[in-house]
Amino acid sequence: MSWKMKVGVGALLIVVGLVVMLAGFNTKDSVRTHLQDSETFTYVSDSQYTCTDAKAAYEELRAQTRPEASKEDRGSYYLRYSREMVTISQSSGSCTLRIEDLRRLNNGHFIFLGTGFSPGSPSNSSGGTGGSFFGSK
Repeated sequence: MSWKMKVGVGALLIVVGLVVMLAGFNTKDSVRTHLQDSETFTYVSDSQYTCTDAKAAYEELRAQTRPEASKEDRGSYYLRYSREMVTISQSSGSCTLRIEDLRRLNNGHFIFLGTGFSPGSPSNSSGGTGGSFFGSK
């Protein structure tokens, strides 16, 4: 293989790598981008949208945005992404979609993620501690 051929193959690999990297960056806000571009959802605020049918909205988002996890629980739908949690719930003829920033979890805030998502609270805990190093006695 000549020197020119090696340089050409190297340049091609760099271009392919850049294209793959840019494609990865473009999917970061895919949930919010899809919500803004979709006719199914109506913007209310940065963290809330409305729609007419929760199940249809859930199915659309699952198909178009590929969440890391999804769950249905008693008529509410949960979609977890790397940085966001989407909750879709139906009430009185319309549905509400809420987006929570998962970085809040790392700052000490608690967000109910729905059943089936990890990490959850310990099964033997009532949500608080006894205050001592060894727990309550």
